[in-house]
Amino acid sequence: MSDKYTVTVSTISAYDSEVVVSYTGTLEELVQWGYFGDPTNPIPDPRYNPFNDDLYITEGAVNPVTGKIVKGYRWFNDGYGDNPAHPAIEDPQAVKAIDPETFNDIKAGELELDEIPEREYIILHPKPLELTYENVLAYLKYACEDTQHVVKLEKESTTISETNPYTFSGWDKALDDLRETQRKALLYFGQKAYRGEDGHTCVDITWEELKTEFKLNEDALDAIIMQPLIQVGYLKYHDDLWDECNDEVIEIYRLLTPSHEHR
Repeated sequence: MSDKYTVTVSTISAYDSEVVVSYTGTLEELVQWGYFGDPTNPIPDPRYNPFNDDLYITEGAVNPVTGKIVKGYRWFNDGYGDNPAHPAIEDPQAVKAIDPETFNDIKAGELELDEIPEREYIILHPKPLELTYENVLAYLKYACEDTQHVVKLEKESTTISETNPYTFSGWDKALDDLRETQRKALLYFGQKAYRGEDGHTCVDITWEELKTEFKLNEDALDAIIMQPLIQVGYLKYHDDLWDECNDEVIEIYRLLTPSHEHR
């Protein structure tokens, strides 16, 4: 389960600060929310860069030194756009590229490499900016914080419902599987049942046969199938006999219909 965080955008005040907006989600959801820019206006604001821009993964740019096509991600803090932001730490794997049109001008002799303004370089990274607490907080401050607003990002505290497996519906599957195994065992016993001399419905059981049929060891068979069906009242031990041909014990059980109070 992904951790969740709450971002709060509050007014800056010498007195009581007022919460303008807050949002709770995963780090990925928070950067998507932060791309709206103005926390009071739920409309994407093109003035702000996305957390990761994958435009140059599909289109590509050109390394002006090698002349080779370069593809990569643009981080929000690569110093571009109407509201440029700059990283605290430079990425040593980043490549400074230019768009193909500018490179064609250089090849045609219409432009020198040192004449390219710094703002026209495209910084590309081989990997997207990592979704860490520090990076997401920096992005939310970039997109939502200004002279009148301050941003705070806090991790949601883990509640008992998140740590206690019995509060999840997923654990029901284990019980459903257990019940299904017991149901199949009853059907299997019913198909093998016969009318004994005393008139009771009986079934002959050997552990080797059950292990082959249900792919369980003897302890599991006893715990999952035999004991529960005995306790509920579907099976009742009657007798056993020695099978000399197969050199094993055959246990004979009466196959019953439990009374309602046992269900």
